[in-house]
Amino acid sequence: MSLAWTDEQTRFYLQLRVEEKLKGNDRNGTVNDTGRRCIIDKFYEAYGERHVWKKFGIKHTTCKTQYTKYKRLINKRTGLGFDGNGFIDMSDDWWNELCKVQSADTDRQLVRTNRGEGWRRGGF
Repeated sequence: MSLAWTDEQTRFYLQLRVEEKLKGNDRNGTVNDTGRRCIIDKFYEAYGERHVWKKFGIKHTTCKTQYTKYKRLINKRTGLGFDGNGFIDMSDDWWNELCKVQSADTDRQLVRTNRGEGWRRGGF
């Protein structure tokens, strides 16, 4: 069964990861078997969906990647505004200036999507 993550499910899963870390079942980003079973079981109890650990591991990696991109985007920038969903909400002038600054970086380009912003390797 495919898992299309909702924002609610993502928040719930990340909270479960924090709980397992506090219990000592997550060390250096690796969840032990006890922690994995607990997360899988609690997710099933909450959403009625049981998934293999690999799906959760992929989501964790995706979240870490998104956070890294977010930190790079806002690095040393002050006065940022955010909308009700937590997305960056700035003027077109701000975005245009940011894109000018980043255009010299040929390895990456900034993309604006309807769900937020992020970095994407050039050529994709």
